[in-house]
Amino acid sequence: MAGPSLLIGWGNPLRQDDGLGWHLARQLQAQAAEGSCIRAEHQLLPELSHDLARCGRVLFVDALHPGAGALLAPRLEALLPAQRAGGSGGSHGSSGSSGISHHQSATGLLQLCLALYGHQPPASLLLIPAPHLGFADQLSAAGQRQLQAALPLAIRWLNAKPQALAQQADHQEAVRDA
Repeated sequence: MAGPSLLIGWGNPLRQDDGLGWHLARQLQAQAAEGSCIRAEHQLLPELSHDLARCGRVLFVDALHPGAGALLAPRLEALLPAQRAGGSGGSHGSSGSSGISHHQSATGLLQLCLALYGHQPPASLLLIPAPHLGFADQLSAAGQRQLQAALPLAIRWLNAKPQALAQQADHQEAVRDA
């Protein structure tokens, strides 16, 4: 399905680095290219499935909390169709909620979009390590460095042709299967 590229960055900007996805989206909103839509959200809500149904591809951007993985630098990965259909565990890879919840995971939102609209756009996930989750309305110095490292990945995704992204997803799937 042809449509705009959609970037959804989410997190709580009042919980320091938990808001990394939200901050990234806010920074990119001012420089959004034609043919793309950028949303800064506090959480993923079922209502976003309508936007997903209208887009050609989507990039979800979220903070990865300490202890959730050994991620040292931002990582951009394709959400493969098998992951979208069945989930693979973890807060980013599984549905994470029932269909009536007001809190969704990226894969849960994609599944809801498919169920409601019959369309599930190609999706990618940008995870940004979140070193500090205190109560503050600013990113920590370490979080700011992670944000600066993640911005070029998001910009590259926004500027990439969908065919190049499909080839990258095929390569990642082949590497995982090997």
